[in-house]
Amino acid sequence: MPDSPFARYLRQIDSRLRMLPLAQRELIRRELTAHLEDAATEQQVDPADTAFQAAVIRQLGPAPKLAANLGAVHGAIPLLWWWMAQFAGAFGGGLGIFGGMFAVGLSQDFGLAGLLAIVLLICAGALGVHGVALREHQPTRGYTIVVGCGLVLTAGGALIWHGPLAHSFDLLAGAMVLLSGSLMLLSATTHPVIARRRRAHKALLATVALALVSFVAPFSYLPNPLGMYYLVRGGYRFQPNTWLMNGFATIGTNPAPLVAARLDQLIGQTGLDPLDANVSLQSYTLQQVITDAGGGMNYVDAKLQYANGRTQRYRIPITQFGWQPRVEITGIDRLLTEHRALPGLVPAQYGAPVRLGRATRLPLDSAAQQLFVDDVFADAPLQQLEWAGNGRQLFFIKAAALWSVDIRSGYAQRIAEGVHGFALSADAQSIAWTQSIPPQGGGAWQYRVIVRDQHSGTQRAIGEADRPIIASAADGVYFLHDSVLWRAAWGTGPAEQLGQLPDAGALYADDVVLALAPDGQRVAYRCGSDLCLADTNGKNAVRIALGFEAPAQPGASPPDAPRGPQPTAGPADFAQPHLATLHLTWRADGAQLAMTSAATDTRGVPELRIVSRAGMVVQQVQVAADGSLEAPQWAADNRLLVLTAYPANGRRIVAVELASSTVFDLSQPHWDAFASLIPNTRTLLLWNGRGGFWQAPLLEAHAP
Repeated sequence: MPDSPFARYLRQIDSRLRMLPLAQRELIRRELTAHLEDAATEQQVDPADTAFQAAVIRQLGPAPKLAANLGAVHGAIPLLWWWMAQFAGAFGGGLGIFGGMFAVGLSQDFGLAGLLAIVLLICAGALGVHGVALREHQPTRGYTIVVGCGLVLTAGGALIWHGPLAHSFDLLAGAMVLLSGSLMLLSATTHPVIARRRRAHKALLATVALALVSFVAPFSYLPNPLGMYYLVRGGYRFQPNTWLMNGFATIGTNPAPLVAARLDQLIGQTGLDPLDANVSLQSYTLQQVITDAGGGMNYVDAKLQYANGRTQRYRIPITQFGWQPRVEITGIDRLLTEHRALPGLVPAQYGAPVRLGRATRLPLDSAAQQLFVDDVFADAPLQQLEWAGNGRQLFFIKAAALWSVDIRSGYAQRIAEGVHGFALSADAQSIAWTQSIPPQGGGAWQYRVIVRDQHSGTQRAIGEADRPIIASAADGVYFLHDSVLWRAAWGTGPAEQLGQLPDAGALYADDVVLALAPDGQRVAYRCGSDLCLADTNGKNAVRIALGFEAPAQPGASPPDAPRGPQPTAGPADFAQPHLATLHLTWRADGAQLAMTSAATDTRGVPELRIVSRAGMVVQQVQVAADGSLEAPQWAADNRLLVLTAYPANGRRIVAVELASSTVFDLSQPHWDAFASLIPNTRTLLLWNGRGGFWQAPLLEAHAP
């Protein structure tokens, strides 16, 4: 009865149960047909009678309802879910084929073995599509193929996403392969054996599966809600060398072995943060790894223990990038740099004429400490560091914000935002700074000069400059506009025009160097590639040639361009070598000026010049073989100058003994430090961008 009502009824039921194996569907058809025949025998009617068939159909109920009841008994899933599972499996297999084609890095890195791995991924994807097609007619075989291929693709994706093969792929290829395996395994979960389970059992299975993919490797390499959340948000934490981690929330290799190898080299050593200057590191424990947004390894938390029993929890930054070989850098790598003797630098060891005494740690509150935790992969942590005259307050710019820190109490204060340059009064009770004014109609950048009274908290705008750099003297704050020098008193009153400074314009806004003698009567400034001195009214000008050629006139640089020396950077890309850095510092009595300069190529060497007030070079010292120099600082008795030098791929704190023109290297192994001489003292303030402050006395054998 192929076209009878009951035959059509059976076909409707069968179509709604197609997610069941063919044998089960055939059994259901035979049971319903037997029911029809048994009823016809009881009522002594012809089973082919259409009216009788209609009556039996009404008794059995509508085809959708009966199919649903039969499906529940035999473990069928909703038809929509079945179609979604079929699509997920087929799409996952296709994605695996496509992702395998993207895995060309394997053949490049591993040759024939890598090529075979690519073929395996492509075959797993194709075979998985075939398994999905077999599930309707050969369910056992089809499900077996889908599960096997899903596991192969998931394992391959995990190795790409997070594992030893991570350097061979871009993230797109890894994501495609991992997602393909995940979709195929998800498709395999729509099995009648699972569907026949009670609701409580299904909930338990779902909970266990969610826990596995969230916390237990290698299952946690599968895409999961928790991993996706941390990929977007960042800040995921896991313990090193554990299986309880969400692998999908991480990208790259586990950095714990790399960090451990670095710390192993520091065992038994002293230095600055995270080491101790006087007590050696005894042991360590790696406690957790922290990721950033996108799943990259960001930090490793370590517990450090020192020989005196003190412990410290220290967070070590991590970065990983590149293909083959993979580049991995930690925040303590520079502490491991070999402390080699450099030409022209005399090691300031024990017994040397000039050396540093015992370093001691200074207290810092949490806010101040965070200010001195810098990007360890950069070389210029702070901009324009200045001291108050009392040697207690330290002022600097960080991230365009002006800060002050009391080095005794450790208290930090944010003074202003959007600051490009600043100057202090002698008592640090008045502070002046510049803030940019956007150009109008394509004009040049201008800078508003603001003065703040620290006692009252009031501030006022005193004028506009066309350069971000300002300077100070006892009588007020000084700035430039159209090469004209202006002055405003620290108290009230408007700015006054002083005089035109010859050739005071600069190629770049940040190339301006301006230094006022303490009495405010003499000014030193950069004029092209030379040094000029003049009275503040522009008269009695003297030009000191430094031996550099001026580069071609460039376009204007934006006010937010980075300032300061770039210690480890290569030479600037100019057609002709020119003056790269110039720093000026007047002696407290204004009788002499210390100047440091460096060139953009290896021809020039970093030099220190001592210039008289009248403009005569009275002394010239080569500070290092290459690199740049920071601003010099005069020691209290004017016998020494202290500054930071940046020889190739390094950083050294040096002291220049003026009487002998000897340059002493004050740096120690495992320091990687910046330094500043505390005013009116013979003490250096030390820090290395890792959160701590240290001070060490400057010792001189022949000091009076």
